[in-house]
Amino acid sequence: MVRLPEIDEKILLQAMVETLVNRSLCIREDTPEGPQLIFPSYFKQDRPEIDDHPNVFVVYRFAGLLDEVYATLVVRLHYTNDFSKEQLWKYAADFKTFRDQRVDLQMTRISDTAGEIQVFFDNDVPIDTKVSFIKYIHEHLKKRAHDVTRVRFYICPYCDTPLENPKTIEKRIEMGHKDMTLRSLRKTGYAHRYDRGKICFR
Repeated sequence: MVRLPEIDEKILLQAMVETLVNRSLCIREDTPEGPQLIFPSYFKQDRPEIDDHPNVFVVYRFAGLLDEVYATLVVRLHYTNDFSKEQLWKYAADFKTFRDQRVDLQMTRISDTAGEIQVFFDNDVPIDTKVSFIKYIHEHLKKRAHDVTRVRFYICPYCDTPLENPKTIEKRIEMGHKDMTLRSLRKTGYAHRYDRGKICFR
C-alpha cells in the first residue's frame, strides 16, 4: 500500500483526532512530548485495594454498548468545570472537585451488553457536589444507554457505616421524611453496630 504524502497524512490524522475527541471517546492532553490521546476504555490496570475507600453512594444498572457508555461518561466528566480526572484504571476513574475532594466511579460488566456503575464520594463532599456529579451520570446514561435503573445507598454521617435496613429507610421515604441520619432512624427503632460491636445511636 502506497503511503499518503506527508501533508495529506497530517490532515487525515488531524481529522481522525477531531472525530474521536468530538465523539467523547478520548481525552486530549498536552504533555512535554506533545499532545496525547487517552482512551478510558483501554486501561488494563486494576484499581488497587484501598482500606479507606469510600462506601458506595449510588449504583446505576443499564444496558448498551458498555465500553462506549463508560468512555464517553469519563470524558464528559473530565471536560466539565466541576470535576477533573485524577487517575484512570480498568473500568474505574478517580476524579477531584475544584476543592480537591475525591469522587469516584467504577463500572462492572454483568454481561456483554449489561453493566452497572458504582459511585463513591469522600465523607467531606458537600451534598450539592454529589447531586451535580450524579446528575451528570444520570443524564449521560439516559442519553447513551437504556433500561437504566438506580439503587440508592445510605451512609451514617457519624460513623460512615452503610445503613443496612432498607425496609426502615423505605418506610421513612414513604412517610415523606428526608432525614436519613442515625438519630432519625433511631426513632423508628433502628440502630447499627460498628467498631467491634458498639452501637451508633447519635
